[in-house]
Amino acid sequence: MKFILPIITLLLFTITSTGQNVNLTEMIKLNNLGIEEFDTSVTRKGFTYKETQKNDSAESTVYKNGKGRNTSYITKAIYKTDNWEMVSYQTNDESTYLKFKTELKNLGFNYVGKNVSDDDTIMFYYKKDNLKLTLSSWLNKAEEKYTVYEISIIKDKD
Repeated sequence: MKFILPIITLLLFTITSTGQNVNLTEMIKLNNLGIEEFDTSVTRKGFTYKETQKNDSAESTVYKNGKGRNTSYITKAIYKTDNWEMVSYQTNDESTYLKFKTELKNLGFNYVGKNVSDDDTIMFYYKKDNLKLTLSSWLNKAEEKYTVYEISIIKDKD
């Protein structure tokens, strides 16, 4: 009986934290998967299918985890005409963003430059081998005025 409470606590912690355990190494692996395997992997992490957006040159499949301001998104995009694929992860959790920054340096990604767009999105660019990585952040002005962080990994198929 004394073991039941710790087991239940551990189980609840695992269930509630499953969707938030996305890291850079895992995103690189996800980018190498086909869409069916990607679906299985992100569903196991607690994400649910949201939508697919298609046009003549690309198809993006979006999954979400959480509710309201605590919602995170993960997307697999395949660009047919440009021959590259991308996985992006979007969150408003600053600590997750900072963990990604630390991990990319540890994995040997090199800083390439930055850009600030007209809508005040700041983008930092990194590269390693055939992978390009972008860390972006912007203020979500439409809702509760909070910062959104996004990491995108692009792999050239060539």
